[in-house]
Amino acid sequence: LDNIVILMADDIRVDKISLKEKVKASLGRLESQNYIGRTGDTYNFLTDEEQDIAREIKNTTVDTASIVDRICKTIFGARYSTKKYRNGKYDFSFDKMVDSVAVGNVTGGMKLKFMTAAADESEKSDLRLIAESKGSAIVVLADTPYYENLESSMKIRKYVLQRNVPQLPRSVQDIIHQQQEEAGRYEEAARKNLEDAIAGASFYVDGEHLQIRAGSAVSKIE
Repeated sequence: LDNIVILMADDIRVDKISLKEKVKASLGRLESQNYIGRTGDTYNFLTDEEQDIAREIKNTTVDTASIVDRICKTIFGARYSTKKYRNGKYDFSFDKMVDSVAVGNVTGGMKLKFMTAAADESEKSDLRLIAESKGSAIVVLADTPYYENLESSMKIRKYVLQRNVPQLPRSVQDIIHQQQEEAGRYEEAARKNLEDAIAGASFYVDGEHLQIRAGSAVSKIE
């Protein structure tokens, strides 16, 4: 992206920030139309064969419930695997939820709930969250591309499972292997995005909207 911005600059006084946004938007349109691919910050033109596979992956459907389930596993498996909350010398169990999905057994006691980009905006109003947080801690995840990156990785994984890869031409196999590597990068980006989404989240605890300014994602949850 930076190289293209430099090449597009026609005057030393050009507003590079504004130009960068315009170039990024143009690249986004080309990517959405499957003319180019992106690996991190690097863009490349796609061959006709690559465009066909990219289009097929894009048209592969992944339901919202599957993406939310993956978010559940990422948050409560990798990021916050605590089973009970310790206060002094006492341990307290708590229910775990992501949107309307319960994780593990539901006891009806304290509850820790994460709300994702998939939740309806009407459920995220300040007054509603204050009312619903009685006896609960609700974490409204900040706006980062964790959902989009997970969806992209899951589309690739599903597409590959639907193809009999060993029976395909070598050139197609190579493209699919590249896509699988891209899925891994999407997953790693989604993990980082989720960390940022928790660190920048809005927190509602027992009827209060709390301002937790400092600390990592895990320390803010604690």
